[in-house]
Amino acid sequence: MQSKSRLVEELTDFTLELLGDERRRALAVSPPEGRAASNGVSGSLARNSRGAITTAIREIVDPSPLKLTPELKIATVLIADIRGFTQLTASNRPTQIVALLNFFFTRMVELIYKYDGFVDKFMGDSVMAVFGLKNKRKPRRSSLDAVRCAAEMQHAMEEVNLFAARLGLDAVYIGVGLNCGEVVATTLGCESHGEYTVIGETVNVAARVEAHSLRGQVLLTAPLYSLVSRYVAVGEPADVFVKGQPRPLRIFELTSVELAADPDSVVEEPGSSRTLHIPRCDDRKSPRVPVHLPMQYWRIEGTTIAAQVGEGEILDLGYYGMRARTSEFLEPFSNIKFPFSLAMASPTDHDIYAKVLRTSKDRNDYISSLEFTAIPAHCERSLHSFIDRTLA
Repeated sequence: MQSKSRLVEELTDFTLELLGDERRRALAVSPPEGRAASNGVSGSLARNSRGAITTAIREIVDPSPLKLTPELKIATVLIADIRGFTQLTASNRPTQIVALLNFFFTRMVELIYKYDGFVDKFMGDSVMAVFGLKNKRKPRRSSLDAVRCAAEMQHAMEEVNLFAARLGLDAVYIGVGLNCGEVVATTLGCESHGEYTVIGETVNVAARVEAHSLRGQVLLTAPLYSLVSRYVAVGEPADVFVKGQPRPLRIFELTSVELAADPDSVVEEPGSSRTLHIPRCDDRKSPRVPVHLPMQYWRIEGTTIAAQVGEGEILDLGYYGMRARTSEFLEPFSNIKFPFSLAMASPTDHDIYAKVLRTSKDRNDYISSLEFTAIPAHCERSLHSFIDRTLA
């Protein structure tokens, strides 16, 4: 039986002969003034056609995307997600949202390619990238590439928000989670449609870590931090429980990373390059005013809102967060939803989403610090006005 590679070569030669016959026939009937242009086009065709034709025929001879053999690799998975996107889409026109997303994805993909990453997929308002699949670099180097990419993503949000302002939209922020480990790289799908992707517990953990990130944060898992610790600075580690993990997962907030003076250099020494600091969101700093307001809330697990209503009391309010007293323990990095209605802030109820930062015991109750992750813009403005008037 004729080999597949030999068949491709013969079909390529045959196709080129047909193109040559068509070119000669066209020259015989074309006017003299058009022959110079035809010669130029045909010369370009002669120089470039073999590779293109061979590639096209190879796809015809073996069209199935499922022929790729699954490979076990060590890679770093990065997931970046826009915070509060549901609220953003609910209060703005679809055309504005599409324009913003396209600009956002353009900048993120540019940075992923800059650091030799692979864009795995877009997921609504988030992007997943994998580092370490396309090159021969060791896991330490590809992991460092991924961390540098994440840091630059946070800086690129300034450009994204300048574009958002031109569209008449409020500023947006991203949370980024990274993890490294074994993945299976393969093509999933069927004969009519297949996608090259990575699967495995490493991907699942990266998604869990990203879900814990706040606006402007980059979170690293302990295995990833151990690989890049010489080149990064981090905050105090936090131990969190995530779905599918029997033991707490240790995560680190990235505060800065060294950028290589020569990104192609294989050998790097700490301190040999400039340092890129993660921009601190101003939204996470604000004055606080004491209040005593009853609160009802619902826990959020993934995309599901619990049916059981919890009760508590708001103790103080800031522009972008609050402290609350509850009778039950609120797990750090978990999420809640609550209706927020203050006569001095807003005349009607609005759903506010918040992430628990930390919780401490206080006699028979618990005191939790929370950061708002999604709040309607008009309610936010009213809240700012209330706090400003209280402090004046």
